[in-house]
Amino acid sequence: MTYEVHFPDIALAERPELAKDANAVVSAFVHDSVNTFLKEGEEAYSPDIAKESSSDFSMRWSALLLSPTIISLRFDFSEYTAGAAHPNSGTRILNYDLEKHLLLQTPDLFASTSKAFPFLSKFSRNALTTILADQPKYSFESEMAAGTEPTSDNFEQVGITKSGLLIVFSPYQVAPYARGTVQVDVPNADLVGIISERVSEAVKMATENIVEATPEQMEY
Repeated sequence: MTYEVHFPDIALAERPELAKDANAVVSAFVHDSVNTFLKEGEEAYSPDIAKESSSDFSMRWSALLLSPTIISLRFDFSEYTAGAAHPNSGTRILNYDLEKHLLLQTPDLFASTSKAFPFLSKFSRNALTTILADQPKYSFESEMAAGTEPTSDNFEQVGITKSGLLIVFSPYQVAPYARGTVQVDVPNADLVGIISERVSEAVKMATENIVEATPEQMEY
């Protein structure tokens, strides 16, 4: 089993202690993905699999939001387990409050946590009606309906951007595997009075004060 993972090294010149804590969180997040791959590979092992077959995992990151208070990082991965019919891919999103030392779950992004999943479910269903308009009706109704039920599992991968929120659906969740990853953008205009004040302020600070840069990368 082999793996190759890239992730950022966060540097806050004026708050190095916050950068240190944030990097520890990012490292733990990445290690969790790698450990999951290794565990699943070991569980899937069979002596019937050809010796030349191998399992591999790769992951790359991109910044969705970089602000002085909150960061949102996207990690896209691809994995193949020896003996499987085809590789799998997916996305994990890390939202982290630097000052509060807190990993943010999807409901934490909203002013009312109880309204988070119902809102995301309704919005994404409306958007997917257009995005997946080319899908057969039976496939659209069965897969999309189940994949957008207002649950934490369906809306675990929601990131913060300067323009709003980004909902990421993994292959199979709302469409056939061949369609790949499907994403829905929720613009700021639709989040007025819904998004939390702290997230809204972080987006504002990122837009006004953060200069785009190419962070150093770490690899193991």
